[in-house]
Amino acid sequence: RIVGHEAFDSMARRYALAYAPRFHDLGRIGDRLSRFLETDFLSTKLPFLPDLARLEWALAEAFVSEDAKALLWDDLQAMNPESVSEMPLKLMPGTAVIRSKWPLIDIWECKDRSDHEISVQVEDRPSTVLVFRRGYQSHCTEASETIARIVEAASGGTSLLGVQEALGADGDPAAIVQILGAFRRMVGEGLFVNPTQ
Repeated sequence: RIVGHEAFDSMARRYALAYAPRFHDLGRIGDRLSRFLETDFLSTKLPFLPDLARLEWALAEAFVSEDAKALLWDDLQAMNPESVSEMPLKLMPGTAVIRSKWPLIDIWECKDRSDHEISVQVEDRPSTVLVFRRGYQSHCTEASETIARIVEAASGGTSLLGVQEALGADGDPAAIVQILGAFRRMVGEGLFVNPTQ
C-alpha cells in the first residue's frame, strides 16, 4: 500500500534472493523482511519500512499464537500479596513491544485509507507499540513506557518484584503505584497467562 505494487514486487524478488525461504508455509516467508529492509535501497526514501515490517510481523505472529488461559484480577485477589509479588509472570503468546522512532500505528493505519486521506507527519514522532491478540484478532496500540518496560521485563519470566527492580522502583512509592496501575490494566487486557494453566 505504501510503496506501490511495482516497487513491492521488485523488493520481494530482491528479498527472496537474499533470504531464501526456510519454510514451506507461505505465511512464514516474511520472517526476515525487516532485517532485509534495513539495508535495502527502498528504505533510503522510506526509512520507517524496517520498523513497519517488524510491526506487521508481530501482528502476524500474534494472530497465530497459541491459546492460553488468561490471568484474571479475581485470580490475583484470591492470592496473598506475597505470592502475587513473587509469582513468575508469563506473557500471553504473541504479546510484544516494538520501539520505533516513527509513528508506526499512524503509518500502519494508512492501509485503510484512500490516497487523498493520507497525510502522516513521520519526523520526530517516536512510538512504542504494544502488540497482542484478543480472541481471534491481533491488535496494536500505543504503550506507555511503564507498560512497555513491564512487557520487556516479563518476557524473561520475572516476577512483579523483578519488574519493580528492573524498572528501578525499589523504595519509590510513586513508581510502585505506577507499576501496579499498569500491571492491573495489563491483567484487565488479558496480557498474562494464568500460572495454574
